[in-house]
Amino acid sequence: MDPDSCINLIDNSFSIPLFFLILFFHLLIVTVYAVYCYQSLNLGLITMTTADNPSTITETAPAAPRNLNTLSLATRLSSVFTGILAALLLMDVFCTVLTPWMLAAIAVGVVLALLLLDGIASGIGARFTQTLAPSMQWIARIILFLYQPFVVIYDSLKPNTVRDNIHFSDMESSLREWMDKQPDDAPLKVDKRKMVRSILHFNDTLIREIMIPRIEMTAIDVESSLDFAAEQVLSSGHSRLPVYDDDIDNIVGVMYAKDLLKVYREATQEESFDLRAMARPALFVPEAKKAGDLLAEMQASGIHIVIVVDEYGGTAGLVSMEDIVEEIVGEIRDEYDQTEEVLVQLINEHEYSFFGRIDLGDVNEILHTHITRDAADTLAGFMYSKIGRVPTGEEIVIVEGWQFQVEKLVGNRILRVSAKPAAPAIDEAVQDAYEENNDEE
Repeated sequence: MDPDSCINLIDNSFSIPLFFLILFFHLLIVTVYAVYCYQSLNLGLITMTTADNPSTITETAPAAPRNLNTLSLATRLSSVFTGILAALLLMDVFCTVLTPWMLAAIAVGVVLALLLLDGIASGIGARFTQTLAPSMQWIARIILFLYQPFVVIYDSLKPNTVRDNIHFSDMESSLREWMDKQPDDAPLKVDKRKMVRSILHFNDTLIREIMIPRIEMTAIDVESSLDFAAEQVLSSGHSRLPVYDDDIDNIVGVMYAKDLLKVYREATQEESFDLRAMARPALFVPEAKKAGDLLAEMQASGIHIVIVVDEYGGTAGLVSMEDIVEEIVGEIRDEYDQTEEVLVQLINEHEYSFFGRIDLGDVNEILHTHITRDAADTLAGFMYSKIGRVPTGEEIVIVEGWQFQVEKLVGNRILRVSAKPAAPAIDEAVQDAYEENNDEE
């Protein structure tokens, strides 16, 4: 090989000092542990219970956000330094025969090695966090001390909002990834993992996804009599009812059962009852409002029921405090909810019966499907979009190997939908037949 083809970026007489080699291996180790410790702090200190290691949680929890930023930056810097030193070492060793193609191969190899290193360290951190994290605290402290000056400079260049968003996004994605890798017999049970996912998804949930639609609302006319108002409260089982004037799109307030009881006890004649005067002001929110924002607003104002309006100003539905809490902890049923439809019923090992108003996200989680929200947010809306007409009760939709069938209708509403695995032979045939029928109509 022509020696002139060698790229002499480093003088051949140059010899890597011993401290360079030591530094190289040191940074290699730091990279592994920085990634691991970052993963441990990001996940382990959240999942570790007080019984596992109370002193560790008490000591590190207040400073966890700052420590996460430091270890995250240490991981990136260590990876860069290690890659640079590895390239310098290889160039010094092979410089006499180094060609442009070999230089490119070394660069690609260094990048792939660092990616592999990061993957291995992250995997170890996620898999053995509970057992290894407590014994690795001293390594984390050393890294925090060494890289603190870099973090101060790095943080000073970023706005506070950017730092907070990056930190939360980093922690959220890592937590989701960790939960997805847990086996069914993991210490964090399936129901608790589902609750954590609900909390992570909560701030992205729109009110229209959890509201009671107007067609299912129980409301009362402002001209109603005292006896009729009392009967509505008893029959519905609700302690708060929207009050409308002439039309449900014109909500004028909310009637509270305790206010009605007081009036009922003190009323001497039917003509003295004025529902408009008794109703309390209603809070109106748009469909696109985030559930987290609404919860904070309801807590601040002490209101437990709000009216949801659509883009045209009409009544779209209502949301109660219970609906918002159920989005996190799951369905809450009391003695007045026995007649309500159950969201999910397991018919047998492979067959389900879904309430039509169940969110598509919940259906995807149960059936491990990937149904998009392009046309609807609920299963009933999805069935309408696929059928393309008012259903009669026998329609079948095949999606991702699952056969969805309209199980129960009330008027034009799809109340329940059954789901079971579709036979491979009829999967494509049934779907094509329904699409052909819809085209003809």
